[in-house]
Amino acid sequence: MRLINSGQSDPELLKLLGSSFDHKVAALKWGVILLFGGIGLVVIYCVPDAQILESPLPYGIEMIFVAMGFLAYYLLVRKKSNP
Repeated sequence: MRLINSGQSDPELLKLLGSSFDHKVAALKWGVILLFGGIGLVVIYCVPDAQILESPLPYGIEMIFVAMGFLAYYLLVRKKSNP
């Protein structure tokens, strides 16, 4: 919107910017990240040492699972983009 208001009305540029965001890919991203985050919370519940309040173990477990979700998303998108 700022490009249009500033006078940059090149149709090719506006078409390129409009097609750069894909709702399906964004939904896939958040779905994968939330899935792995939820799995991490279940693992935290099942690990007996993670129930101690001062333990940093639950944070580490959750961070690992969220990172695995981001990596899984990256690999899925990369596989989808390469024929």
